[in-house]
This record gives sequence, C-alpha cells and structure tokens, in this order.
Amino acid sequence: MHYKNNKKVVLLLAFLLLIVILAGCKNSQTKGAKSEQAFTGTQGLVVNFLPNNPPDKLIADSNQVEIPILIEVRNRGTYPAPDKSERWSENDVIFLSGFDPKLIPNWRVDNKDSGEENPKISLSLKSLEGKNILNPEGGYDSAEFVGSLDISNLKIDRYKPSFLVTACYNYVTRATPTVCIDPNPFSLTKEKKICDVKAVSLTNQGAPVAVTRIEEEILRNSFNFKIYFKNVGGGDVIAVDKLNRCAPAPSSEKLDRKDIDLVKIVDVKLSDESIKDSCKPVAEVDGSRDYARLFNNEGFIVCSAPKREEIKTAFTTPLSVELLYGYRNSISKTVEIINVPTG
Repeated sequence: MHYKNNKKVVLLLAFLLLIVILAGCKNSQTKGAKSEQAFTGTQGLVVNFLPNNPPDKLIADSNQVEIPILIEVRNRGTYPAPDKSERWSENDVIFLSGFDPKLIPNWRVDNKDSGEENPKISLSLKSLEGKNILNPEGGYDSAEFVGSLDISNLKIDRYKPSFLVTACYNYVTRATPTVCIDPNPFSLTKEKKICDVKAVSLTNQGAPVAVTRIEEEILRNSFNFKIYFKNVGGGDVIAVDKLNRCAPAPSSEKLDRKDIDLVKIVDVKLSDESIKDSCKPVAEVDGSRDYARLFNNEGFIVCSAPKREEIKTAFTTPLSVELLYGYRNSISKTVEIINVPTG
C-alpha cells in the first residue's frame, strides 16, 4: 500500500513538472513573437479621430460654440529607439487646417491658447517612443484642438468645414540582413561552402519605408550590392531637410515637387566598415549628395566593397542599411454646423 502511494506521488509530481515545462515553453514562444512584432510593420505615426470628436453635426445656438477635435496618436514603428537616445524634434508636428479662419478664428491646443490661425502641436511634447521589446505596441498619446466659432460671421444656415489633420515627422528605417561574401562564387572545385551568393528578400522593418531586397553581384575587384527600398506606409516621403515646408496651411515656404520622394542614405555598412561613399545613384539636395529618389514609391542604390586579398573563402556577414526621411500622412472629417438664430 505504501508503495502504491509513493507511485501516485511520483506521477503527480511528474505531471506538475510537465505543466511547468509546457507553460515555460509557451511563455518563451510568446516573448519571441512579441520580440519579432516589435521590429516589423509598415507604419510610422498613425493618427485617428476619437469617437464624436469632432461630432458629425454641431448646433450653433449660442454665442459660445466650441468645436472639439481630439486625436489619438500611435507610433506603430520602431523610431525613436529608446536605447539610441533618439527624440522627436520641433520639426515633428501635427497640423490642423481645412477651415475658414474668419469663422473659426481662435483655437486652444492641449488646453493652451494657440495664437495662430492654423494651429499645430509639436510631437516633442508627446510620449511616442518606437516599438521595442519592452513595449511591442509602441507609444500612444493624444492631441486636442478646440476651436471657437464666430457666430457673427456665420451668415449661412449650414457650414460644412472639412478638418484636415496632417502629421509631418522624421523617421528612420534600419535593416540588417545577412549576406554571403564569396570571393570565388563560380569555382569549379567541389569545395563545401558555408553560404551561397543569392538575392535576399526582407520583411518590413517597422517603418513606412522598407528595405525590400538585396541583390549581390561579384565582380573582379569588388562585391556589389543593389539595395531596393519602397514606400509602404501609404503616406508621402519628403526630403528630411525640407520637412519644415510640410505644413498644409499657407506659408512663405512651400514644398516643391522635387522635395518629394527623397530618402537620405545615412549609412551602409558591410560588417563594421562603411561603404556609403560608393553608393549610386544619388540625388543632390542643397549641396548634399546623400539622397536617393523614389519613382512610383520605389527606389534603389548600388553600393560596392573592394575585394581583399585576405578573403580566401566564403562567409556570412551583416549588411547594415540606415535611411532617414520626412514622412507625411493625414486624415480628414467633415462637420456640419447648423446655424440656429438666437433671436
């Protein structure tokens, strides 16, 4: 009898141990999935109107009519990275436009008087860190615009302004695929190699511009890498040095067509050696030849690294690509304002 009881205890302990092991495996898989999620995606900042802010209809039946516009802002990408001490700047802004400033002349922005006909909010004041392992969902914050309607100038029964919210901000794409370095890819000897030279397709990197593909070509004296990238975020790519012209409201400086679809090549490294200076084709912006242009939302550069005599056999190494650009996306909503005479 004592033997049977001991056997039951052993079986029970084994069963409990199995549950603990399975739970640990599940937690490990969950953490792995969250880690992968943190570094993928096709968006940067995403803005949305909160429900009923602004409302579909607004009754103007008094001299004090306010128009509330409440925006939720989410960072669906990986920039700024907390471990790199990156921050939003004063050039990263959310603008509100689309209304007649004579009818809605005064605005409060996050409970402060704007003092501007076309109000804006700096993202440097918001908690919008990029996705990371500790925060795989990314940062979240809100932005509030409250306009005061000037009833004395509203001479019609109905006014239907379309409020346009435009986010203009810097963003960064980082990709680090592994490539094969083989000094003799067409060798006729049956030598076993650790890797083969071939094109590498990439998943999205948690940014609205993605490095999509790397094609490698071995020449007599160099390794050439054709690096493809694409605008996958649904917004507009703007030269980072021209982001101050992004505002949709009238200003002294406006975006030119040549300021659109330009990506700045921050660096391209093979292992730990920069090969950025070899990259072509490049576009010049204000004397800087660090840009590449997109056509139909796609672009590429070709970068090369010299063959070195000490490289005798194939091996794998990271090819690091860092791109910097301005980005613009927007949302809009039409509000019907019904003028009710107050007598």
